[in-house]
Amino acid sequence: MKKFLMIMVILGIVSLLPATVKAVCDRGAAHVVRVTTNPGASASFIYYRDSALSAFFWVCATNDAKLINAALDAQNGLSKVFIRGDAASCPAAPATGQRSAGNCLLVIVNP
Repeated sequence: MKKFLMIMVILGIVSLLPATVKAVCDRGAAHVVRVTTNPGASASFIYYRDSALSAFFWVCATNDAKLINAALDAQNGLSKVFIRGDAASCPAAPATGQRSAGNCLLVIVNP
């Protein structure tokens, strides 16, 4: 009985773990195509795409100067970036134009 109860407790705990994981939108080997900065408390935006041939681009918002500077460095150096947004998932629509990745959480230059 103790063994059965222990197994049930472990299964219960394991079943709750996926609910605590936060979904994100990760884009690796992307290129920053534009950075729009706004003074003050207004959000700034980082625009990036997977390749020069992509018909769409990703955008994420941030107020973090370090993320903005990393994106500007990548844009000026024509470097690849890994960018993580807090969107629940990376949207598959629209086929052309802008896709939102939510708020920028991470920018890695030359991943």
